[in-house]
Amino acid sequence: IEAYVKGAVNRPLVVYGPSGCGKTALVAHCAERLSSTGSDIGGIIVRRFIGATAGASDLRDLLPNMCMEIGQRYGQDPTPSVDDPAAIADGFAETLRLATRRSPLILFLDALDQLSQNDDAHSLKWLPRKLPPHVRVIVSALERDDLAGRCLRVLSERGQPDDLLRVPELGALDGRRLLAAWLRDASRKLQKEQTDYILKKLVACPTPLYLRLAFEEARQWPSGATDGHLPEISDSVEGIVNDFLSRLEQPEHHSRKLVQRALGYLAASRNGLAEEELLEILSRIDPDVLLDFRKASPKSPATDRLPFVIWSRLRADLSPYLSVRRADQTKLLSFYHRQIGEAIQTRVFGDGMKGRLHRRLVEFFGEQDNSFDSGALADQPNYRKASELVFHQMEGGLWPQAQQTLSDL
Repeated sequence: IEAYVKGAVNRPLVVYGPSGCGKTALVAHCAERLSSTGSDIGGIIVRRFIGATAGASDLRDLLPNMCMEIGQRYGQDPTPSVDDPAAIADGFAETLRLATRRSPLILFLDALDQLSQNDDAHSLKWLPRKLPPHVRVIVSALERDDLAGRCLRVLSERGQPDDLLRVPELGALDGRRLLAAWLRDASRKLQKEQTDYILKKLVACPTPLYLRLAFEEARQWPSGATDGHLPEISDSVEGIVNDFLSRLEQPEHHSRKLVQRALGYLAASRNGLAEEELLEILSRIDPDVLLDFRKASPKSPATDRLPFVIWSRLRADLSPYLSVRRADQTKLLSFYHRQIGEAIQTRVFGDGMKGRLHRRLVEFFGEQDNSFDSGALADQPNYRKASELVFHQMEGGLWPQAQQTLSDL
């Protein structure tokens, strides 16, 4: 990547690989390294991690936002806001021409596949085939055979073989170093037999994401779990997720219904859910969860809400799988990695549950006001309702409701 930045190639460089291979970590590390004070590469570095925030996932938000930052960094007036996709793409191409020999522009765009498909974004017509002088663009894309792999296929067809950089599989040596670093951070150690077992399993799924999930399992092992007493670890990310959730659903840990509904609502949400939203849904909108709690704890004081301590225990156990992101003017819980979210959807969306979850989210967001009329948020729009309601009406098959919402000025 450094050689590309220092070279004379006027086409984007494409970092690619399967899900969980470390593309985002590599892009983030390179951007940080090139922008450090010790780097011999001058210039202006702009980075965007698509999918990390809701505003970075739609082309009509992403391109104008980048144009604004690039223009400000070069001391230019902000690019006028337009709503036509072709005009936005033209404005982006024109903004790239602000780069100079003295101040080159290095642009990092991670996870093109997580762009919304609105405006035919995955065709990449908005990304110049030939870059202006003194501009270098590093993008990352998912290697997959389905629709999510379209961006990589487009880039492969329009570029040269040297434009493609595949993230290699995680080998045993690097895996051992990575595992040791995580264990140090967690103030934990593994027996040699335990470490060797994890690294042997890594061969079947040689990605940092798999190793991270295996580490989260192994850090719970007692030191005496060696030889024939080692807990079995699955050979895939989906398998580890399923094994982990099966353990959480045991009566001595958590209610199966609570685990499945909490994760189900997160998986069904468009951008994630605020913690207070999820607790409200589990307490009031989904009566099955509270009824299940009352049956399991008949001697507990009568309550019309799920006790916060019940949720907080589950939240702590789920922490390796969750992250907090900003969207819709607030902080939302979502899954740490897309592959984890996909595994959970496969697990909890069966037998018509997907539609039921969406319809309950319609009930939750539909009863809210369109704007706030009191408190610190007075006169502010309800961004959460605006973002989520129609999405759930459509996903839940409530087309007449979605039509009514969209046509009610």
